Amino acid sequence: MTSIFDNSQVNVQIDPDTIEETLDKNTTKNILEIVCSPEMKYIVALSKEKCISLWSIVNEEQNLKYEKEIFIDAAYTESEGSRLFAISDNLHVSIKLDKDKISRNSYNFNFYSLITNKEIFLRFPDRQKEIDFLSFINNGNLVMVNARNYRAYIFSCKDNTTWTCISMIELKYFKKIYITPKGNFIIYNDTIHEITIWDIETLSIKTHVLIDWDYILETIGFSEDEELLLVHAREKKKINNRFYVFSTKFWMNLAYCEIEETIDGFHLIASNKGERLLIITQDPTHIKKCFLMDPYILKERINAENFLKLMILIKQKSPQSHI
Repeated sequence: MTSIFDNSQVNVQIDPDTIEETLDKNTTKNILEIVCSPEMKYIVALSKEKCISLWSIVNEEQNLKYEKEIFIDAAYTESEGSRLFAISDNLHVSIKLDKDKISRNSYNFNFYSLITNKEIFLRFPDRQKEIDFLSFINNGNLVMVNARNYRAYIFSCKDNTTWTCISMIELKYFKKIYITPKGNFIIYNDTIHEITIWDIETLSIKTHVLIDWDYILETIGFSEDEELLLVHAREKKKINNRFYVFSTKFWMNLAYCEIEETIDGFHLIASNKGERLLIITQDPTHIKKCFLMDPYILKERINAENFLKLMILIKQKSPQSHI
């Protein structure tokens, strides 16, 4: 699960040699979303002004280097989480399009090469034109899902230019679906309260677990190796929240706990040094609090207020906060 607090993530700064030019180009932008390529080679930022800024990560110095920017007039900039915004390691970027600015027979998203600044055309086996979920996975493939038809498409790029559909998968009913970096579908069926993890390549079930019938899935998270599945569920008729931690390796529920406060976010941190679950809550007066828990037992809360303040302070003082 990604987080600015996760010690397993790369901590990068703006390249000192280009920092003045970088800040001149980007301090006036209203950044809506930032995404990374699967192998952490590139970062792209989408702004409210419909510009996509490209950054490369210089591994030796662990710096962010500003590369270029493109403007897409038809880019969809509303509703965080549904913009189909992603970038591949071969510099291909996707973005959802505003339906009011495209023709009826057009795709609801566009694919661009940030090398040539030209559109890349995809050919679907069933002439599909609308995609609801999209993600590049670690092996370089592109995974897309149409929720209305419960259908998934796997595209592969062999020559850094052309994407070919190598598989079309008929899915069963789902209420929610997630695509993981390692190439799994996490599918939630609210009629039987079941969460299933499918291996996209082998089309086999890796794990299936159940949540309590009187709870509704809110969101999920997972460890870097995807062996821990974190589930945040909300009670149907009340505001109580429940956290579950499942082992995807042994198909079992490791722990769960009740949380009365509204959950504002959660992050699994220090994945390579003994995981800790950071939970951020909000009370009725909108005051935020955060605490740490051992995800394997979910019993004792450790106050993390000072930890959160320190991380925010470090982020504010770092040049990367200007992006």
